[in-house]
Amino acid sequence: RVTGNFADSASNKPKLVITYTAVSVPTVTTQAVSSIAITSATGNGNITATGGADADKRGFVWSTSSQSLPGNVAPGSSGYSGNVEASGTFGTGAFTGSLSSLSGGTTYYVRAYAHNSAGYAYGSEVSFITFTAFTKLITETVHPADTLVKSSTKLLTETTNHFDTITRKAN
Repeated sequence: RVTGNFADSASNKPKLVITYTAVSVPTVTTQAVSSIAITSATGNGNITATGGADADKRGFVWSTSSQSLPGNVAPGSSGYSGNVEASGTFGTGAFTGSLSSLSGGTTYYVRAYAHNSAGYAYGSEVSFITFTAFTKLITETVHPADTLVKSSTKLLTETTNHFDTITRKAN
């Protein structure tokens, strides 16, 4: 950033004073992943400082193996196998991104990132595991005509083939 002053008020003589402030990469944090499903999840990040220039890109990188801090490199050179990116003008604040095409029952490692005119910056790495199946806790009343004559809670495990196989386990 360059600013200037063109007059010396004491002597009223023309004077040029230029102040230059260098732009640095943004500061980014990565929060816990949310809305975890079998093949998708939501990344959560925050640009906590712009570095003197708004970000023009922000997003998330992910992989099935942990990676060291990428440094000032583009997501494609970060060592992570997947990424999602938004372009625009971004100041400080929280942001999200959809992590898609994931495999069920797999551990993923994620970092938020942002880019401005000084380059790329990445937040810390967080991990999560996608679901292979989901469980639902239900309460049902067993009628006297059934072999069990009381109210009970049952755990239904619904497999990834969408209710084709249901295993009942009594608590």
